[in-house]
Amino acid sequence: MEVRKVERKDFYNVQSLFKDFANAAPVEYYHDPDYNVNYINKRFDYIRLAGVFLVAEHNEKIVGFLMAAPVEDVWLTDRLTMRELAWWVDPEYRSTSAGGRLFLGYQNHCEQLLQAGLIVGYTMTMLEQSPKINLQKRGMNKIESIYMRTA
Repeated sequence: MEVRKVERKDFYNVQSLFKDFANAAPVEYYHDPDYNVNYINKRFDYIRLAGVFLVAEHNEKIVGFLMAAPVEDVWLTDRLTMRELAWWVDPEYRSTSAGGRLFLGYQNHCEQLLQAGLIVGYTMTMLEQSPKINLQKRGMNKIESIYMRTA
C-alpha cells in the first residue's frame, strides 16, 4: 500500500471514489450526485496545488483518498487552517493500512506547514460512520459537533 500526492492523471479514478463517498454521506442530498466534471476537476486541481490531496494505491489501483484545503479564518483573515474535506477508503480495502496511512500522510504534511508558520492548525472530521479513532492521542482536540436539519 502506497500513499502519495495525487496527480492530475488520477482525477478520473478519484471521481469514482468521490461519488462513493457522497453516497455514503449522512446528508441525503449528497446521494447520487450529478457532478459537473469540469468544476470538480478545477476543485481537485485547487486542492492539489493549495492544500493536501493524497491517494492510497494498491497494485496500481487507487483505493482511497484524503483531501484538505486551506481556509482563512472568518474573523482573522491572516490565519489559515487546513480543513479536511473528505477522507474515503473503498470498503473492500478498509481492513488494510490505507486509511491509517492517508491520515498519517495528512498529519505529517500539516505538521510541516505548522512548523513553517503557513497554517495555524488543521482539522479532521469524524462522521457518525467514521472509524473510531482517538485523535487526542495524535495531539488533536475536539472543538465542536455539527448538527444539521435538511429539507
